[in-house]
Amino acid sequence: FKKAVSSQLLPQTCMKTHYFMMERALDIVNNNSNIKTVILASRWGLFTYHSEVPYVWTKYSEIKDRYQIFEKLFSESIEKLINNGKNVIVVLDNPQLPSDPKKCIKTRPFLNYRGNCLFKKQDYLSREARTNEVISKVVKKFDNVQIYNPADALCDNKYCYFGKDDNMYYHDDSHLTDFGSKLVAEDFLEKVEL
Repeated sequence: FKKAVSSQLLPQTCMKTHYFMMERALDIVNNNSNIKTVILASRWGLFTYHSEVPYVWTKYSEIKDRYQIFEKLFSESIEKLINNGKNVIVVLDNPQLPSDPKKCIKTRPFLNYRGNCLFKKQDYLSREARTNEVISKVVKKFDNVQIYNPADALCDNKYCYFGKDDNMYYHDDSHLTDFGSKLVAEDFLEKVEL
């Protein structure tokens, strides 16, 4: 019974709750005329390739392709925001780390090896390609919706980094430290029109 609850019911309940919470949040934002700009950020892969939980609680439950469902729901959300006069900025997912960033922290004074603290940018781009294609496709339907990719701040042309110069960018595989957040925020403010 415990296995059935944890592998079936719990993820579906969490995703359903998340969906309805987001719907409620969008209603609040859309009904508040003081909110002019909305920044949409998420671990978008949770809605596409990460989860096996079907969208059975949406009006698109008959569609089996999670990317198609995500595209429809995402498009509807942006359309509601645009129709309510909001400026919309979509932030793509952070590059997810292939291993624990703690392995990059020097723990002893004479320990030189700190693990492999970088990974190929192409690996990140490949993993997120289909999700990011759907996001780009949706965004192109609307005027004045901007996309920002945190990889611009966390990667160079070839590699993405766990951190640099003894400053870690990540707490875990996807959540940024204060230093990483500041790095992304500064890049975001340079590249996005608010």
